Amino acid sequence: MLSSIKGKLLLAISSLQIAVLIAAILATAWVFDRGLENYQATVEKQRLTPIVNALADAYQSHKNSWTWLEQDRCFMFHLVDKYLLERPAPKTKCMDNGAEVSVTFMPDSLGPAPGGPGDPNRRDMMANPNAPPGGWEQGPAPEPGQAPGQGDFAAPPMMDEDSTGSLLSPMLRVFNVSGELITGPPQPEQNVQYKPIVADDKVVGFLGYVPRTMLGRSIVNAFKQQQLWGYLIVLAVAMVMTVGVALVLTRWFGTPMEKLASGTRALTRGEQDVRVDIAGSDEFARLAKDFNRLSETLQQNREAHQQWIADIAHDLRTPLSVMKGELEALQDGIRKWTPQTVDSLLMEVEQLVRLVDDLHVLTVSEVGAVNYQFKALDFSQLLWRSLELHSQGLSRKGIRLNVNIKNNLWINGDSSYLSRLLDNLMKNTLAYTDTPGKLHVELVDSRGEVFLHWSDSSPGVSDVSLKRLTERLFRDERSRNKGSGGSGLGLAIAEAIVHAHHGHMQADHSPMGGLSWIIRMPLEDHHEC
Repeated sequence: MLSSIKGKLLLAISSLQIAVLIAAILATAWVFDRGLENYQATVEKQRLTPIVNALADAYQSHKNSWTWLEQDRCFMFHLVDKYLLERPAPKTKCMDNGAEVSVTFMPDSLGPAPGGPGDPNRRDMMANPNAPPGGWEQGPAPEPGQAPGQGDFAAPPMMDEDSTGSLLSPMLRVFNVSGELITGPPQPEQNVQYKPIVADDKVVGFLGYVPRTMLGRSIVNAFKQQQLWGYLIVLAVAMVMTVGVALVLTRWFGTPMEKLASGTRALTRGEQDVRVDIAGSDEFARLAKDFNRLSETLQQNREAHQQWIADIAHDLRTPLSVMKGELEALQDGIRKWTPQTVDSLLMEVEQLVRLVDDLHVLTVSEVGAVNYQFKALDFSQLLWRSLELHSQGLSRKGIRLNVNIKNNLWINGDSSYLSRLLDNLMKNTLAYTDTPGKLHVELVDSRGEVFLHWSDSSPGVSDVSLKRLTERLFRDERSRNKGSGGSGLGLAIAEAIVHAHHGHMQADHSPMGGLSWIIRMPLEDHHEC
C-alpha cells in the first residue's frame, strides 16, 4: 500500500500530524513544569516576607544590632512557628536555658501527643527512645566563647519533604550585611538563596534559605504522572482522529489521481473515447480537463490518420486503375495506341508523381531535411508570374481575379518552393470556390515584413475546420463532398514552406464568404536591383 500515492499521502499526513502532536505535548509539559517551579518559588518567597519584616523590626527595636539574635536562639523558631506552620498543627514550645535548646509540643495542641498512640512517629521513637519527636535532632548548646551560630541546634524539618507536604525548610539562616552568619545551621548547603533584610531603606542583613518544593516530591511526582497519563490519552485520541482525517484527505486527493492514472493506462492500450470525470475547479479538475483535451486530440488525430490512409489509398488506386484499364484495352486490341492514349496515361502518371512528391516533401519538411536554396528574390515578380500562369484556369472556372500588388518587394527565399506555395493556394481556390467566384490577392509590406492576403469567395469553412486546415492529413468536409481528390497535404506543405522562410501563415474567414489566408515573411533589405 505504501508504494501507491494514497499510501504515501496517508503516511505523510499521519506522520506530520503525529509529530506535531508529540511536539505540542512535550512543549506543554515542559512549560507546565517550568511554570509549576516558578509558581512554587514565588509562593515560597512570599511566605518568607513576614519573617524578613519581623527580623527588620526586631533589628530596629534592638538599636540596629544583631547581637541579641545570637543570644535569643529561639527567636527564629518562634517566627517559623508563627508564619510558616499551617493550622491545625501541633504547637511547639522552644526553651533556651543557656546550656541547651529544647523544643516540645504543647499538650493542648491538635493531634495525639508525641510518642503516644496515633503518633505517626511512634515507631521511630520506640526504635530510638532518645530521639526527639518527629525525628528532630537537637544540636549541642553553644559553649562559652563559642562562635555565634555554632551552638545553635540544627533546626529540624517541619515535615519530611517526601511525606505528604513539607511547607518550607526551616533551615533558615540570618547573615549580617557583611555576610557573616548570625544564627542558623553552620553547615554549608548548596543552592542557598538570600532575601535582603531592609530597615530604614538600608540592607542590614540577609535571610538565607534553601528553596524546596512547596508540595512534597511524591505529590509532585504523582501529579506529573497523572499529567503524563492525561497526555498519553490525549495523544492516543488525537492519533486516531489524525488517521481518520488522513484517510479522508487521502481519498480526497488520491481518487482523482487514480482516475487520471486509469485513463492514461487506457490511452496507452489504444482505447478511444477515454474521458475522466471532472468535478470542481481546483488543480485536479484543470488537469482532468487537459487530459480530456489530450484524449480528444489523440482521437481526432487517429481518425484523421485513418481517413488520410483511406484517401491516399483512393488517390493511388484511381490513377492506377485507369492506367490498368487503358493498358488492358491496348493489350486486348480494344483501343488503338494513339497520341491521345499516351496523353491519358501520362496524365495519370503525373497525378501519381505529384501525390508521391507531396508525400515526400511533407515528410522531409517534418524532419527538417529539405534542402532550400535561399537567395534574395523579388516576391512581387514571382507572384505576378504565378497569377499569369493560372489565369486561364481561373477564367475557365469563372473566377474573377482582383489584385493589389506592390512591386519590388524582396525576400530571402527559395523560388521553387515559394512557387509551390502559391500553386497550392491557387489549387485550393480553384478546387473549392463556387462558380462564379472571386479571388482577391494583395501584397504589401509593413514593419519589415511582406504581407500576402489571399481571399476567395464562398463556400467557407466552419470555425472548427478553420483551425485545422493546415494540419497534416486534415481534409475538410467540403473536399469530400466535392470529390476533388485532394490529398490533404497541400496546405500543410504550404505552411511548412512559410515556416522554413521564417514566416507565419494564418487562416481566416473571407469577407467574400470563402477562405482568407494571411502570410507574412521577413522583408529583405539588401537585394539586387
